[in-house]
Amino acid sequence: MKSRLHYALLCLQVSLVVLGTSVQLQANDDSFALLNWHSQTIRIRPYADSNRQPVATGVSVQALGSLVAVVGDNHIVNIYDEATNGFSHQLDHHTDWVQAARFSPEGGLLATCGNDKRILLWDTSRFSQPHVLVQGSHAFTDLCFDRNGDKLAAVGFGSEVYVFDVVGKRQIMRLTGPSEDLRSLAFSNDGRWLAVGGRSGVVRVFDAENGQLVKDLPIHARRIRCIQFTMDHRLITCGEDSVVKVTDVLDPKSQFVLPNHGGKLFAVRSLGGNLLATGGSTNTIHIWDLQLQKKLGTLEGHTGTVTSLDYKHGKLVSASYDTQMRIWSAEKIASLIDERETQFKFR
Repeated sequence: MKSRLHYALLCLQVSLVVLGTSVQLQANDDSFALLNWHSQTIRIRPYADSNRQPVATGVSVQALGSLVAVVGDNHIVNIYDEATNGFSHQLDHHTDWVQAARFSPEGGLLATCGNDKRILLWDTSRFSQPHVLVQGSHAFTDLCFDRNGDKLAAVGFGSEVYVFDVVGKRQIMRLTGPSEDLRSLAFSNDGRWLAVGGRSGVVRVFDAENGQLVKDLPIHARRIRCIQFTMDHRLITCGEDSVVKVTDVLDPKSQFVLPNHGGKLFAVRSLGGNLLATGGSTNTIHIWDLQLQKKLGTLEGHTGTVTSLDYKHGKLVSASYDTQMRIWSAEKIASLIDERETQFKFR
C-alpha cells in the first residue's frame, strides 16, 4: 500500500528549477521518471567584430573526444571544447548559412554543409584548410556518415541524394529522392539502408551498397524534418505535422505514433535503450519512452525553436533559434534506462 501511495505521489506533476532551467516532469498512466537533468547554457559567439548572435540550426557532438560543433546563419562553424569550457575555433570557410554539421564516428573528421551549395570536410586535429567535397547546384540541408565512417551522404533543396567515399573523397552515387526540398537522411546502424525524406512526407529507403530503391514509405502528412534509425532498424521520423512516427521498414503496418506535440518538430534523437528526445517550435524538449509510447518529461529553458539535437557521453546537446546551445546533463541516464526496462511498469 505504501509503495502504491509513494508511486501516486511521484506521478504528480513536479517542477524543478535547476540552474535557472525549469524541468517539468509529467505523469503518465502507468509510468514515471524523475529526470534529474540540469543544463549548461552556452551563448554562441558572434563572429569577428559583429555583435549579432547567430541563430543555430545544427549541432554535433564528437563521439571520441570533447568537441561540439554548432552552426547557423552567420556562415561560421563554431567549435566548442567541453574540456576547456570554451570555443576553440571559429571556421569561416562557408560563405552562406551553414545548415548542418556531423562528426565522423571516430571523431577525426567533421562534415559541414549549407546554403553556399558546398560540403566541406575538416580534419579535426588541425581544422586547417577544409576539403571541398562537392560544389552542388542547390543548397545543402543535411548530411550523415554511415556507422563505419566510410560513406557520407547529403541532401538539399533539390531532389538529389549524394553519396561519397570518405577515404577517396569522391562521389560514388547520385540518387533521386522522393521529392525536391529534402531535409533529412540517415543510414541504418547495420549499414544496410539509407533513408531520405523532405517536403512530400514520404521516406524513400535505398540499399546503401548499390543505391537500389528498397521502398517508399508515405509516413507524414507534411514536410519531414528529421530521420533516425533505432538500433533495431526501425525508422523514427518527425516533421511539420507535429507527430513522431516509428516505422519498421520491413513491416510498415506495425507503425505507431507518439501523441501530437502541439508544434512543428525539427529534431529527434535516441538516448539509448527505449528513450527518445524530440524538439521543435514549442521551444521545449520532450523525453519519451518508446516501449510505453508515453512522454516522461519536458525540458524547458530555450526561448526559440529547438532546431537540432545530439546525444553522446550521457549528455543531450540542443541548439536553438534563441542563439544558444544547451548541454543537458542526465546524471542518472544509465540507471533510468535500466529501471525503465525492469521497474517502471506497474502490472
